[in-house]
Amino acid sequence: MRRLAPVIAVLLVFGLVPTAVARDSGSVPKSPPRGAVLFTWGPSFRVYAVDADGGPLKELLPSFARPVWSPDGKMLAFTDDSPAGGIFLRRAGGSEVRLLARGSFGGLSWSPDGKRIAFSEWLEDPPTTFPPTKFGIGLIGVDGPGKRRLTTGVGGRDFRPAWSPDGKKIAFWRDRIGKTSDSLLVIDPDTGRLVATPLEGVNADRVGGGSLSWSPDGRRLAFSLPAELAVYVWNADNGARTTISADAETSLAWSPDGRWIALTGRVGSREGTFLVRPNGTGLRRISALGRRYEVPSWSPDSRWLAVEWRGDIWVIPATGGRARRLTQGWRYGYFNGDPQWNPRGLPLARLAGTVVPWGNPTDSAADGRVLRTTHPVLRLAADGSRVAMAYSQGPPFGPLGSIELWEPSGQLTRLRSYGDDGIALAGDRVAVMDHSVGGKGPSDFWTLWTATVTVPRVVQVRYQSSAAVTDLVGDAGLLVFTEWGPCTISAPCGSEPKKNGKLFRFQGSKAVQIASSSGALTPLSVDAGRILVDHEDGRLELMRADGSSLRTFRYEPGGLLGAKAQGRDLVLLMPGVIAHYDTETGERLHEWPLSGGDPRLEDLHGGVAVYVSGEYVHVVRLSDGRDVALPSLGQRPLAQLEAPGLFYAYRVEDAQYPGRVTFIPFDQLPLT
Repeated sequence: MRRLAPVIAVLLVFGLVPTAVARDSGSVPKSPPRGAVLFTWGPSFRVYAVDADGGPLKELLPSFARPVWSPDGKMLAFTDDSPAGGIFLRRAGGSEVRLLARGSFGGLSWSPDGKRIAFSEWLEDPPTTFPPTKFGIGLIGVDGPGKRRLTTGVGGRDFRPAWSPDGKKIAFWRDRIGKTSDSLLVIDPDTGRLVATPLEGVNADRVGGGSLSWSPDGRRLAFSLPAELAVYVWNADNGARTTISADAETSLAWSPDGRWIALTGRVGSREGTFLVRPNGTGLRRISALGRRYEVPSWSPDSRWLAVEWRGDIWVIPATGGRARRLTQGWRYGYFNGDPQWNPRGLPLARLAGTVVPWGNPTDSAADGRVLRTTHPVLRLAADGSRVAMAYSQGPPFGPLGSIELWEPSGQLTRLRSYGDDGIALAGDRVAVMDHSVGGKGPSDFWTLWTATVTVPRVVQVRYQSSAAVTDLVGDAGLLVFTEWGPCTISAPCGSEPKKNGKLFRFQGSKAVQIASSSGALTPLSVDAGRILVDHEDGRLELMRADGSSLRTFRYEPGGLLGAKAQGRDLVLLMPGVIAHYDTETGERLHEWPLSGGDPRLEDLHGGVAVYVSGEYVHVVRLSDGRDVALPSLGQRPLAQLEAPGLFYAYRVEDAQYPGRVTFIPFDQLPLT
């Protein structure tokens, strides 16, 4: 049975990748590859397909499953891991799903006539141990009769059956319980009688089940032994075993025309996709792409191979040359795996399914100037016409991530994020901060992630620290944050004044230090390439993007509740009042009283300051102090003000959409 493991995909490949050209492996294909390639995981952990020469993405199955094409490519057999799991069938061109059997199954393999399916099955439900100790091989008829057991699992866990193309044999691996190795067995599918043990003479402690692939005539079996670092071909007629490679960690697949065996993974000191003749000669690498844990898939005409590499599906000509990327996981940050070419080259148009976007799916609903979200908005950051939202985490939210970018004009982009402890937006780049606990002590760790609207793949910034990383702020291409401390659980953050402050700015996916201090360096806002920093000792400093000083402003220590700078306006929020300064002259222009208690300064733009008091968002015109409380729309409001207008987030009593973000154009703010 194929064992599923958590997938954390680091996707770094961009564009088309040149590959090594093979000699003497057939003529160069004169036409593009044909037929649909099926794969799993994708944007929503489901089953998808795309034409081998590119095009739209189609969702074939609406939930995660492990599918296998029938030999004629007209049907899909699949299993799932739900409590009501089983073996299911669906015609490639239809939507009706038919249940064959209930239970916990895996490793499906069709008979060559398409009438039966071999499977591995948990023989205890629920299993009394994990991993289960009873795993057997069985058969089931597509149109009846029901299940028939071939092995009982008494000798070990039997998994990953492979039916031979002549219909006379089924090979499978046996995990021998209590021992460190597997066995490879071949049985008669009609009688269940053991007919061969292809591993005789191999060191039993260095086996480890790999991939299996029969020759098209069913007379030879290719298999890999990762623990032994070897690839073999076994001859069913005489029992002879040929060593294809004695230094390889690969998955493999026999070509439909029988001429080649494709290997993906490591052979010798090189990684990629290789071709070798069944007699072990002519080994050559045709591409630097290809991963050992994903079995390659041949096109029906044996001219192309579909492989997985760094989370995407690629098509490689068997003659070598330039690979073609089929999927877009690299752009959106998800994994695509287990490629399977339709055995008869049926195109995507012949497969029933739903055409879906390549991007990460969203469960938020945009309606004009209001965005409804399935989780409350925890943090808000805006720049220009775009707002970034971090949602509070909680089941069942995890797989979809916690960050979205929204433009009321219509664009909504979901990111798969690894944190929600801080968020900032500058142009089309968003930065996210994650705080975790671990290691000895224990200690706190802060990690930074970043992405763009164009390539919304969240990647880790080349920076990680056990000192406190806080106060992400950004605007118009400039993103900054501060580090201070160290700060650990044994010395809680906030119990003492900040020390050893360091100010960093983003350069793409790097973090570069631009200033340092023995005390605090807390960035409060960014505007026009300037950074407003609080030393938390009675000094505010306006800095350039390189960390050099422009001007210093004084305030009464302990009395500052917040500060923002934009253009020539600087506002300081203090108990009961908001003070207005000129950033160029340092002159104090106004001091206006505040409405409500416990105020929190949110933003400043175009001569208007925004603060929150209780459930109300207030807008204050700095020229005359006019203070207007917007109607309360919900609880725990957040606000960001930009030239286009105000982004106003809040929480409501709605089981499906408890989060809201409302956009109010600037000229519609009630200040006239």
